[in-house]
Amino acid sequence: MTEDEIAAIQARAEREARQRVGEEQPPRVGGILTALRLSPLVGADLNLSREETLGRNVGP
Repeated sequence: MTEDEIAAIQARAEREARQRVGEEQPPRVGGILTALRLSPLVGADLNLSREETLGRNVGP
């Protein structure tokens, strides 16, 4: 076996192991919202507004 084949087999085994671990735990409700609330950007008061433009001319 080549090194590439061994690496592919190991990666596949790791991926399958992670999938099995995920199957053992029931899905959590609100996990995405919890992650968003824990984000460092919460309360950063970012100004995400953009100036309005006419766009570009397309076609003849």
